[in-house]
Amino acid sequence: MSKMSELVLSIEEDLSEGYLSFGAIAEKHGVTRADVELICEQMQEQFADCDDSDDGAALASAGMGTDEDYGYYGDE
Repeated sequence: MSKMSELVLSIEEDLSEGYLSFGAIAEKHGVTRADVELICEQMQEQFADCDDSDDGAALASAGMGTDEDYGYYGDE
């Protein structure tokens, strides 16, 4: 894996954790804030393409249950 790929993965991990600001991440990795913002935008685009229409079924099959399993059927 190239150093650039490792750097991007490390920045993506920091962004995913959500503890550091863009400026702090940029300083930590020695890049510009604009670079961090670009990586964040690319991550958002990647996840925007995901089909999450089946999340309830996926959670239920993972043993997490759905809202209905816990007696919630919407606002009353």
